[in-house]
Amino acid sequence: EPAFREDLVGLNEQIQRLEKTDIIPGEQARLLRTLVLNTYVTNPFLIKDLTLDIETKAFRAQKDSGGGYFIRFGGDLKELGRGPLTALEVFAHEISHVARLKFIRNNGVEWNAFKALSKSSAGKSYIKKLVQAWHGGRWTKIARAEYRKYISSTEEFIAGLGMYHMLSDLIPE
Repeated sequence: EPAFREDLVGLNEQIQRLEKTDIIPGEQARLLRTLVLNTYVTNPFLIKDLTLDIETKAFRAQKDSGGGYFIRFGGDLKELGRGPLTALEVFAHEISHVARLKFIRNNGVEWNAFKALSKSSAGKSYIKKLVQAWHGGRWTKIARAEYRKYISSTEEFIAGLGMYHMLSDLIPE
């Protein structure tokens, strides 16, 4: 749709800048473009007025003063298969926060359903399985910390589920 073409072009240009400055390596940049397009196909409003930003100290998604949204990448991104977070994980997690901000009202019906799920044994078991699978089937110290983060906050639980759902689309069949 023409209304979103500008947003897609802008995000692609931002990814190109991140790639040219070696903040995001080529393979991750290619996969990040795929994630952006998958996000667009899922719901074009998720990328509407979205920008990517680099900040050395933080990973976050937020609404700016002009009504747009941004995803901020910290300076400590890892290569695929190593370290704390890839650009793909940051984008998928933070766009899930954007989706929550745009479409799930605080203390609304959907929020309360996610809250109940995050507190239930089934919800905790499900997110634990996702975390463990993502960490190669190992229940490492890093995996345990990630799991604790997701079950400690409804906001993070939603972002964790969204992230794993989005990243599963990148896994070859």
